[in-house]
Amino acid sequence: LRAVSVQVKDAEAVGGALDSGMHVDVYTVGNSGAQLIATNVLVVAAGSTSKSSSWVTLAVEPEHVQELIAATQKTELYFALPGDEGEGEADDDE
Repeated sequence: LRAVSVQVKDAEAVGGALDSGMHVDVYTVGNSGAQLIATNVLVVAAGSTSKSSSWVTLAVEPEHVQELIAATQKTELYFALPGDEGEGEADDDE
């Protein structure tokens, strides 16, 4: 894996709530809408640079480094915290 840091607005980084050890899904948002570009990505580190700006360091596969860097130059990145598998599903026993 490769560590890549990106700068984002707090709102794009789950309100600045990201912390090392978390796993996120990464979306790119541009003129053509939102697209999922990576799932279950490890957050290596995260921090704030100002009141509304954050940085996030992700551990990504080497073949995705270029795609992630290019996405930061052309679009905005958004991170989403995946829920637990099966969360919200009806229980058959009830």
